[in-house]
Amino acid sequence: QYFDGKEALLDALVEKLARDVGQALVRLPIPDNATLHERVSLAIRFGFSVMHSENGLYLELMRNWHRLPADRVVDVLQQYFYDSAQLYFLKHYREYPVRELQARVFIVINSTAFTLVRFFSQDNPLLGEEAIQAGLIEMITGFMIGSDQT
Repeated sequence: QYFDGKEALLDALVEKLARDVGQALVRLPIPDNATLHERVSLAIRFGFSVMHSENGLYLELMRNWHRLPADRVVDVLQQYFYDSAQLYFLKHYREYPVRELQARVFIVINSTAFTLVRFFSQDNPLLGEEAIQAGLIEMITGFMIGSDQT
């Protein structure tokens, strides 16, 4: 009765997810002296905890990602991670002279989003959450500071 139809309800849910995730990411307690690995680890573990919150609502949204206007959520994540990565890599430019930061963040966000969609869409995943989390953390960290930077 509060929405014009199912699509309006789904739009509102996706909008809520984007807003909640964006606000929570900004408040994520990452120490200033945290390494890149620690930062990525906190963000990935946070993402998994979000999927299990809200009484399974976000998990259900993830399972039906292909039917939803998911661009808003991915845009929020991409902007947060781009801003965060830009600050980190500007501060640590001598250690990690990352080229094409925006392209790398785009690739990381979309690779991570697809991995999460695939993982949470499976009824009986072959891998557990810990293995997926560890793999994502290593993939992201390695790609962002890999030896091909020079």
